[in-house]
Amino acid sequence: MTKKLIPILLICLFFFSSCATRVIGDIDEETAERIRFWTADVEQFRSHVLRWHPKFVHEDLVGLPRNIEQGIALDHHLNKLLKNIINLTDFEVLAELQRAAAILQDGHFIFGGFPFQNNFMHSLMNNRYPLVFKWLYDGFYLAMADEDFNGVLNHKLLAINNIPIEDVFSAFIGFMSVENIYGAKSQFALHVNAPGLLDAIGVKDSTDTVFGFCVGNGSDTLNISIPKSYIIAMDGWWGVNWIANWYSFGLVDNRIEGELPVMFRNHETANWHIFFEGDGLLYIRIHESMRFGNDFKYTFDNAVRLTESRMMRATIIDLRGNPGGDKEAYLPYFRILAENTPPGSLFVFMDEGVYSAALLSAGYLYTLGAVLVGRPSGQLTDFYAFVGTSARPQWWATLRFSRYEIAVPNQFFTLRPLGINPPDLTLRPHITIDFTIEDWINNRDPLLEYVLGRIN
Repeated sequence: MTKKLIPILLICLFFFSSCATRVIGDIDEETAERIRFWTADVEQFRSHVLRWHPKFVHEDLVGLPRNIEQGIALDHHLNKLLKNIINLTDFEVLAELQRAAAILQDGHFIFGGFPFQNNFMHSLMNNRYPLVFKWLYDGFYLAMADEDFNGVLNHKLLAINNIPIEDVFSAFIGFMSVENIYGAKSQFALHVNAPGLLDAIGVKDSTDTVFGFCVGNGSDTLNISIPKSYIIAMDGWWGVNWIANWYSFGLVDNRIEGELPVMFRNHETANWHIFFEGDGLLYIRIHESMRFGNDFKYTFDNAVRLTESRMMRATIIDLRGNPGGDKEAYLPYFRILAENTPPGSLFVFMDEGVYSAALLSAGYLYTLGAVLVGRPSGQLTDFYAFVGTSARPQWWATLRFSRYEIAVPNQFFTLRPLGINPPDLTLRPHITIDFTIEDWINNRDPLLEYVLGRIN
């Protein structure tokens, strides 16, 4: 690996863009100073990304056509931004920088986002409408809401402010840094209830936001109008515990009476397990790949004892919605569980919410003979993340004028050494099973039902 190997094409683009002069015309000194400050931030953004992102410095990655194309697109976008700063508000400049980040299609890349202070994306997510959406196989559905909007619960979203949802989603993809269509849909469902985000992507109204739903037999529509004052103030970056958190805000659902499916329970615990004795089925849920609590050792020590007792007929490791963490402590347990589980009876549940360490875990379990069940992952099998800790790592910078943070992933990860290298870099399950609105309404988990049917 080398830290300085940047494609000649990108060097040339950076040189010419830096040397370009722009005619500002007759403007007052305050405006001229603002332009100078923002220009410095944009150039610092460009320089920092090209200097530190593995796409542009890793010797095995710099020549890949995908990375070269993204470098050119990033440079073109920033040049266009520089020419147009005089016509943009500060908010609009920040939004354009976020769009520049989206060009990289890197889910770990951070421009002014959690966990850094004075962050832009966090400010867009702090306030939410009391509507919670879930992406299902055929659209975006309203799963939870304030009881005032009971009438549209479990219905499909068609439009926002009379803009077709397909167009809103397209604008979102150009704004949020997502890696594939599955991750994009998952993230859109999670964040489309944020009025700040809707403003940033150009889906806004002067006072109210109108959500349009498909109702009846599918041919009718029903609109609900929500004032921007009708919001919930919250930390906009959680998503793993979406059900538990939203219930705490007093939102309701419209399911039938009964317990939530197992996959949605115990979200306050990163790792937990249950043994279905009558079926001989060991179910392990990993909401987040975190090994720092007592739940980690308790869960996996007990799981290993159960498999060693040979009381079980199958083992499930459920990674759905797991955003990652640290996989290393899990791998020895995964090996033991695979050795102790009957051949063909180790299952991994996955979906578009599987990212980072969870994706690496799924790939490792695949090599141990696990059967992957569910939906494709939202993270690419080639991706970038943060490794190592430091009070002020080199890949973390503060823009000098706006003071927003920028953090570039410093490590390249791939599933290729595991023999996993799909053409579109998307890990897909052996058995594809969708989660539908009927499953949500009726408290069903179709993946669990599939395994129970298979072993019985």
